Amino acid sequence: MKNRNQVVRSILLWLTGFCLLFLPLQSLAQDDGEIVGTIQTENGAALDNVAVVARIEGSSASVTAITDVNGIFRLKNLEPDQNYTLTISSIGFETQVMKGIKALKNFKSFTVRLKESSSTLNNVVVTALGIKREERVLGFSATTLKGEELTNAVSGNWTDALSGKVAGLNLIRSNAGPTGSNKIILRGENNLNGDNEALIVVDGVVINQSSGRRNGVSGEVPYGVGSENMPADYGSGLNDINPEDIESITVLKGPGASALYGQRGANGAVIITTKSGSSKRKGWGITLNSNASIEQVNRWPDLQYEYGQGLDGMAYYSYGTSPDGASTSATSSAYGPRFNGQMFYQYDPVKQGQGAERTPWVPYRNKSREYFNSGQTYTNTISVDGGTDKTSA
Repeated sequence: MKNRNQVVRSILLWLTGFCLLFLPLQSLAQDDGEIVGTIQTENGAALDNVAVVARIEGSSASVTAITDVNGIFRLKNLEPDQNYTLTISSIGFETQVMKGIKALKNFKSFTVRLKESSSTLNNVVVTALGIKREERVLGFSATTLKGEELTNAVSGNWTDALSGKVAGLNLIRSNAGPTGSNKIILRGENNLNGDNEALIVVDGVVINQSSGRRNGVSGEVPYGVGSENMPADYGSGLNDINPEDIESITVLKGPGASALYGQRGANGAVIITTKSGSSKRKGWGITLNSNASIEQVNRWPDLQYEYGQGLDGMAYYSYGTSPDGASTSATSSAYGPRFNGQMFYQYDPVKQGQGAERTPWVPYRNKSREYFNSGQTYTNTISVDGGTDKTSA
């Protein structure tokens, strides 16, 4: 009997010690603070999916909650009796900040009403003929870029800056260097034979949107060389626009844009708005911008060094008429004799004409790569603007 009492006493002591260890944890869990509230519109309608971020004043740590379908949020596991700053935000409404909110064990719920934000709902874009419309009422997709996005790191061709900034916009670049043209395609090619480029509009005026490429046409003599397989890129009118003069670019995509510009806008439109003087500014405003860029050849094409200049696999080569026969050098094609060290009359760079003697017929590997250096472009722009209540400049 005595042993049984000792066992029961030991069990009771063990349970008492366990309860003493557990009680502080339970008390601490019950002391955790919380903040509860309801988010509504100005008319009293519940707002769901509103982000509420609680942050202790002077600290970077934060706790976030999202309102449910009834507009209720609950921030749990907060430090009790601490002053919290609440940041309440939702798309289409003004962000509201509430300071000095204490986290309590039994927090009494409160209600916050958010105001609609005209700045986020009424973004204005430029459409046909310079007419401004609210972006939310447009029946087609529109993307707007600020001029600063084009000039932060300007390249030799400013249209390169559009790449990656507009969904569905594809730039088809030529290999003509900085002065070459870019073909602007919106949402892919829609026909195989016609023009697929977007319409270019500057301050309401349609400009030539051609990429400037010219395919070789039989009978033409580009640059004095008669060949129908020599296309050329003569640049584009877009190259003449100074990106520092651009205030914004609006890209209209989809066939809906053709309602603004007719058939010409069937492939979408790129609408450029240039800067103008500000009548709100007191005095004159001066802007200085400087950019520098360095270009190098990205990769080299694989060239063949087995056959030389000529046509139809002729067995000999002659730069101009020579004792070996008629000239075979009036072509850029490399379908001539195989390089085997034969002796032919070739071009003499010293005489800048036919050599006096035959020279070995051998390839000159990778000599074209020595022609290119690292390209360096420096762009410095200064602009002055101002205005009054009657005029601007």
